[in-house]
Amino acid sequence: MDYHNDITQILEDMSSETSRIAIKIGKRRDQLRHVQNIYPPFSDGIIIDCLEENGLGTTCQFARLYFYDSNKNKLQTKSVNQMIEAEENQPSELGVMVDGILNMAAEMRRFVAVQNDSINVLVNRQADLMTNLFDSKEEIMVERAAAIGLDMELQAVKDEVESSYKTQAIRAVSQAATSFAESYQGKITPDKLVSLIMENPEYINHALENEELTNLIARKIAEKALT
Repeated sequence: MDYHNDITQILEDMSSETSRIAIKIGKRRDQLRHVQNIYPPFSDGIIIDCLEENGLGTTCQFARLYFYDSNKNKLQTKSVNQMIEAEENQPSELGVMVDGILNMAAEMRRFVAVQNDSINVLVNRQADLMTNLFDSKEEIMVERAAAIGLDMELQAVKDEVESSYKTQAIRAVSQAATSFAESYQGKITPDKLVSLIMENPEYINHALENEELTNLIARKIAEKALT
């Protein structure tokens, strides 16, 4: 610091009656604040440390040393000034504004990049979901078509079986009726009819399928019960 030699010279020239040095520092010459009292033994290092610790040359530009004797009488004062050192890379207002704009632009680029990445992820995810949905729908349609085909095959088999069964039944009944007609034509009596039914119980099931015959039998049974 430029004032170091000044402090050394001030101590060499001070009065031998000095018993206390009061140090005041400030940003303005007419607005100094008391920061410390220095007592013997006096040394330039102690005073310089006090000035530096309280901002002379960094935050404050002015300092004054007050010399007092043992009776608190002021002997003399010495001013010590040190210009505040400007930072070499201290940015200007324009520089600060430009840096702010550049930082904001960089932040916007990062934000847009993040948004683009998020959009790409969502688009890819949606595409995957749509593909899976189409695949699932296709599988369901194939399965439904197979099920319908199977139902149709089963129905066809069922119809064929029923048709075959009906055909066989009709043929059997027809043959039985023909045989019955040929064997008993003109020879049927109540006793023979009963005997025939007893020998062929399945005729009863066939007869019960005829609604008129069933009603006739029921009516006859009722009439017999009443008598």
